[in-house]
Amino acid sequence: EGLHGKVTEQGERTKKVIVMLQKCFSQEQAKAAKSPSPAASSSREALKPKPLNFHKIIKGSAGETPSKHTAAVAFFELLGLQAKGMVHLEQPEAFGNISIGQTTLLLEAKV
Repeated sequence: EGLHGKVTEQGERTKKVIVMLQKCFSQEQAKAAKSPSPAASSSREALKPKPLNFHKIIKGSAGETPSKHTAAVAFFELLGLQAKGMVHLEQPEAFGNISIGQTTLLLEAKV
C-alpha cells in the first residue's frame, strides 16, 4: 500500500480482487441509495454498503459453484487485503459465511 491510496507492488490477481470488490461495494451502495433503510440513523449510514458475502462474490455471473482452488485463491487474496487494512473479514463460526467489510483504504485504492 503506497501513499494516497495507490496500490503498489501488487500482483495482478490482487489487483483484480480489489477492482472486483470495489465494483461489488459500489453496486451495494447504489442499491442502498435507491432504497434507504428507515432504521438508518443518518444519510451517511444509509449510503454505507452492507458487508459482502464471500460465497456470493466468488460465484460466476451465471451463479456456478467455484472450484475449491478458486475459492482458496480468493480467500488467500482477502487475507492479504485484510492484513493491509483494505477489508474487514468476519466469520462468526467455523466453516460459516465470511462477511467482507469495506474500509477507506479499499474505497480509495487506485489500481
